[in-house]
Amino acid sequence: DWILYDVGGSRSQRERWPSYFDTVDAIIFLVPLLSYTQSLSESPSTNRMDDSINLWKMLCANKLLKKVALILFLNKADVLEEGLK
Repeated sequence: DWILYDVGGSRSQRERWPSYFDTVDAIIFLVPLLSYTQSLSESPSTNRMDDSINLWKMLCANKLLKKVALILFLNKADVLEEGLK
């Protein structure tokens, strides 16, 4: 059985996430590859890819999550490829 939670969204809530994740088996982190050309709507000067990388690093470094499997999926490669043509 799998129970999935989507916690994407508000940057202001991110610091609270790890305390809820310490009892999970895995975290699947999705990053769309096309995000390197986009900025955050709440912070137009912040690149979406940079923001995702920083968040990934925060999760990987968090001691509360040392026993949690962290899985990184880079998706939408087809959209990126099409956009580069």
